[in-house]
Amino acid sequence: MRIDLRPVPLTRSVVRYPMRGGQLISASVLIDRPRDVLQKLRDHHARYATGESPELLHATVSLAPNQRLTKKKWKRALSFILDRLGAPLHQLWYFAFRHLNQKMDHIHVMFSPFSIDGRRLYPKVPSDRYGLQNEAARRVGLPIPFHDGPKAPVKLQAPISGRAWQKDDNHSDAIRKIGPALNNILNDHR
Repeated sequence: MRIDLRPVPLTRSVVRYPMRGGQLISASVLIDRPRDVLQKLRDHHARYATGESPELLHATVSLAPNQRLTKKKWKRALSFILDRLGAPLHQLWYFAFRHLNQKMDHIHVMFSPFSIDGRRLYPKVPSDRYGLQNEAARRVGLPIPFHDGPKAPVKLQAPISGRAWQKDDNHSDAIRKIGPALNNILNDHR
């Protein structure tokens, strides 16, 4: 199971994307036409996001090739994952769609960074990304731990030089420590 989280602009094309060819998994907003969903989210942001640019958070959760989950298990995984990201499902304006026509079973979750009662949420992927992904997989009956290799659903990211990693919450402490060590080894053998 691979988890990604990023901000996206609050536009009709962004809202419409998961709906195209997707199966509704869960939502806290009435899902009708993309423009109506967009207007509901814009109204919610206008009420609470004073002075901030309107954007959504887009979480993608994907499985390894040839793995599938039922709608019920996707809901369970989604609830656990968003809770661990710092955005509990029961507090969100969100919608989640599953794309069935792809090689990898995956879902897209779009949600407002403002809770139902207007509190600003700051969700992020924890530094122990592997632990979160494996725990989510275990909870829905998928095999764990994932093997590491070229066909693994989760791959180690390349080391980042300099201080660029400080601005990126997606890199774990292990990457921060391994990156400089690998760079030193590579530079010594050139």
